[in-house]
Amino acid sequence: MTDLILGKVSFAYHKKPILVGVEAQFKAGSLTALVGLNGTGKSTCLKLAAGLLTAKQGSVCFSDGTDFDDRQHRTRRIAYLPQFQPVAWALACRDIVRLGRVPYGEDEAAVLAAMQFCDVAHFADMAIDTISGGEQARVLLARVLAGAADIYLLDEPVRSLDLRRQVQVMALLKAQARMGKAVVIVLHDLSLAARFCDEVVLLNEQSIIQQGAPQSVFTAQQLHSIFGVEMDMVWNKSA
Repeated sequence: MTDLILGKVSFAYHKKPILVGVEAQFKAGSLTALVGLNGTGKSTCLKLAAGLLTAKQGSVCFSDGTDFDDRQHRTRRIAYLPQFQPVAWALACRDIVRLGRVPYGEDEAAVLAAMQFCDVAHFADMAIDTISGGEQARVLLARVLAGAADIYLLDEPVRSLDLRRQVQVMALLKAQARMGKAVVIVLHDLSLAARFCDEVVLLNEQSIIQQGAPQSVFTAQQLHSIFGVEMDMVWNKSA
């Protein structure tokens, strides 16, 4: 297993700076949330980490020294789930999940295990366009988990789920981290981040303000300065 390291990364869209000098380390065995206001570069940060965008300055690398720039190697080690993923073909859900095995070879046991893990095995033979948006989201997550990646980069994986499913998905992502994976998610629900995540990365105005445990990052003063909302922070054992 390996960490993924962003070293002084900067990126701009059409000369408009999005991220400037960003430094972060996404650790194996940890569930990490990227949080911040809309438009602060969370999704861009995830795409840079996935190698889908190229930094204008700085570097992205694996902590074990293997070649991040080798596309085939990177594709095998990193699995990425975008925020919006329209379904282009009415494939059976099982076939959608099978696509997650493309870089690794066929493995029906891994496909079934991922579907069971995400509680979508009962949709296996149903066309994906016949199930709800939230159910589709879980199938697409199962596709990511069906592979053998070391690092999962997931852009708002719980955005279309009801509260019960949000908690279930966060718990299963935590379980993946406990198996040694580096799991990084974009998340807007700070309570879910506080309850489930080992670390949070707080972004604002093109940069990372702080990375650390939720209790150290989520202070009332800091959250008010970022979000402009008065908050009372209450921590309990489950968080």
